[in-house]
Amino acid sequence: MEQSSTPPNPEFDTDPFALTRYSEYIPHACAMLEQCGRNVNIFTQNFDPAILDNEKFSDALRAFVVGNSRIARVRILVQRPETAILQGHRLVELARKLTSMIEIRRPASQHAGIADAFLTFDNRAYLHRELGDRPEGKGCHDDSLRTLELIRRFDEVWSMSEPEAEFRRLGL
Repeated sequence: MEQSSTPPNPEFDTDPFALTRYSEYIPHACAMLEQCGRNVNIFTQNFDPAILDNEKFSDALRAFVVGNSRIARVRILVQRPETAILQGHRLVELARKLTSMIEIRRPASQHAGIADAFLTFDNRAYLHRELGDRPEGKGCHDDSLRTLELIRRFDEVWSMSEPEAEFRRLGL
C-alpha cells in the first residue's frame, strides 16, 4: 500500500509514496538531490514553475552541481519552454550560469505527445506524474527498477532532441 507524502526520511526508503500537491514535491526532490551523486534527469512540460522554480529546489540543485562539479550532469527535456524563457525562471538562469553541467533540450516533434513529467536522481530515486499538467504523482527514494525504466525513456527522447538555442545565451 502506498504511503501518503510526509517529510522525507530518504535513507534506503524503498516504499513508494503518493503526491497530491505540487508543494509536496519540494522536500522529496531536495532530499533526493542530497543523496544524489552524479546524474539528474528532468522531463517537464513547461518547467513546472511550482516545483522547478522553487527557491529551495533551485538552491538544492545548485548545491548538487557545485558539490559534485567534476561528475555532476543535469539533463533537462522541456516540451514548452517559452513561458519560462520570457518570464524568467530560476532553473533557466541556473542552467545559463552552469552551462557545462546543465543542458536543456526540447524533444523532437515525434515526442511532442508525451504527457507525463518526471525527475530521476542517479539510478535510484524518482518523482513521476503521469499527467505532467496535474499535481498527482508518485515517487520513491530507493527504487532502481522504476528509476531505470524512466531513465531509458528519457534517454530515448534525449537522443533525438536538439539543444534549445535560447538556453545557451549566457547571463550577464
